[in-house]
Amino acid sequence: MTDFLRPETPEEVAEAIRDAKAPINIEGGGGLKGLGRVAGDGGTLKTDRLKGVIEYSPTELYVTFAAGTTLTDAKATLAEKNQRLPFDPPDLTHLYGASGPATVGGVAASGLSGPSRVASGAVRDFLIGVKFVDGVGQAMHGGGRVMKNVTGYDLCKISAGAMGTLGVLTEVTFKVLPNSVAERTLAVQGLDDFAGQAAMSAALKTPFEPVSAAHLPASVAGRIQGLSHSSHTLIRFEGFPDSLDYRTEAIRRNLPVENIISFEGEVSAAIWEAVRDASPFHQQGDRSLWRISTSPTKGPALVEKLGDLGGEAFYDWAGGLIWLALPADLADAGATKIRSAVSTAGGHATLIRGSEAVRSTVDVFQPLDPVVMKLTKGLKDVFDPKGLLNPGRMYAEV
Repeated sequence: MTDFLRPETPEEVAEAIRDAKAPINIEGGGGLKGLGRVAGDGGTLKTDRLKGVIEYSPTELYVTFAAGTTLTDAKATLAEKNQRLPFDPPDLTHLYGASGPATVGGVAASGLSGPSRVASGAVRDFLIGVKFVDGVGQAMHGGGRVMKNVTGYDLCKISAGAMGTLGVLTEVTFKVLPNSVAERTLAVQGLDDFAGQAAMSAALKTPFEPVSAAHLPASVAGRIQGLSHSSHTLIRFEGFPDSLDYRTEAIRRNLPVENIISFEGEVSAAIWEAVRDASPFHQQGDRSLWRISTSPTKGPALVEKLGDLGGEAFYDWAGGLIWLALPADLADAGATKIRSAVSTAGGHATLIRGSEAVRSTVDVFQPLDPVVMKLTKGLKDVFDPKGLLNPGRMYAEV
């Protein structure tokens, strides 16, 4: 194949793969080039010309997009019907200074979810249909009326988060939900990480249905428009105005804290967009950035344990998701200490942003135990027996 291809149809994608004699680097809009291990020397296949709405049923609550449709256009299409993607997909392209946009195929392939995940679910929970071309140029589909193909694999589940290593996504179908009528965020100011996590857990244990919870230390909060230079523990609510009044007032009575302020509507939404997209770390491209998932109650202690790395962190998912930015001069981006700490606390860590030198030498994604790695290699062999698609993007040996 040539060094650079931009097919306009799924059939052209299949033809390009069938003709390939060397590994292929798969891209959507190109905005997530910096996510994963460094791409190899093979040619590049971009799916950004596979655009548009294939099928949309607002009443049945599902939509099918061509995989190269930008996330911005997808959201705009849904907004016309007052609907949304419930897992609140992040747009991390700005973390890499990338000019290319995020695409819905990239959303599915990366498997990343936003702050609403704590209440609504993850991308794999709402990805209900896929079409992709495997590593021998064969068109595959799963979901909808056909939940599994003849191989017996749940293609939606294995595609979400596979980073294009099993196939080139050409269409994705998501379950959608209506937009909320209104939203409000309560913010407790002045808490340290441990007290902030305790407040988030207390809020989520109530019957008043918060949909997101995050804690921002003062240095992070000060870089988000609308927040002051004080720590902010954020609790987000959605629903009808009368319901918001009742639930937020009940939370105020149930939380043993003071200094609670509130943000309404668009102001609240903008704050959570900044949390979702890790905006406080956009302008710090030389710093390594980790995304650590652990038990919420263990989050602050894990960050404290990593304090000698000289980093800066904030917490999403009630403390279960940690964004940790580290100085650029750490030889392994802090991987050794982070892996050790996560092994003790439980969970996993992904190097979301790092130099090419670091991403070529350390495990970007959480290392797999031998049994899981064997299964992962087995899947790769089934769907990409020639090892053509994004080889080494996730793990060196896959």
